[in-house]
Amino acid sequence: MIDLGLRLDDVEEMDLQSEDSGGSKVSDERLVEAGCTPEEIAFLADERVELNAMPSDQFIEFLESKLEEHGIKKVVPDIDDLNNAYAIFAEGKELKAAFADAENTIVAKRAKIEIPKDLKKQVEDVLENNPEIPWHRAVHSIIDPTILNTKSEGTAIGAIVTPNKSKQDGVSDLKPASAADPVANEYLDAVRAVLGDIDPEDGAPPF
Repeated sequence: MIDLGLRLDDVEEMDLQSEDSGGSKVSDERLVEAGCTPEEIAFLADERVELNAMPSDQFIEFLESKLEEHGIKKVVPDIDDLNNAYAIFAEGKELKAAFADAENTIVAKRAKIEIPKDLKKQVEDVLENNPEIPWHRAVHSIIDPTILNTKSEGTAIGAIVTPNKSKQDGVSDLKPASAADPVANEYLDAVRAVLGDIDPEDGAPPF
């Protein structure tokens, strides 16, 4: 075990403010076992110095100096882990580009879509006959009535993958769509173009 703690020499070198310890309840024997010097034991009998006695920038500098003092540095994993990480980032980049292209295509087509003038009435009719489904599935069923034959919306939609714009690193750019989110079929087509067909029974994308 490597001790990175605040020692009395550090306190004096940085001229840190001490406070009343209220009488140390730790025996001298325990302090000796912990590696305290006689001077530190005498100091702790009446005083103590908390780490928050240092402002943030000073604390970071202190911690980095301790790490450097003990030769601690960033870990670089073995070649298998590095290769796997590289492949994940490369695949994420390609998938991100594929979804961007698919989204642009979908947006370009959106203005040409003919929306029924009585859409609300049609949705209300579907919900009247299928009260167990949410409204967005009713909208979907007007375009594709066969979805009402699926045994579970969660099963059908859970296997669809949609772009997750909240991620920036390209690795976690995909997320399973929740059953509450309306999802366009074109997204599934884009995924199939990159990954191949997805079986809804699997319940998850084949990554």
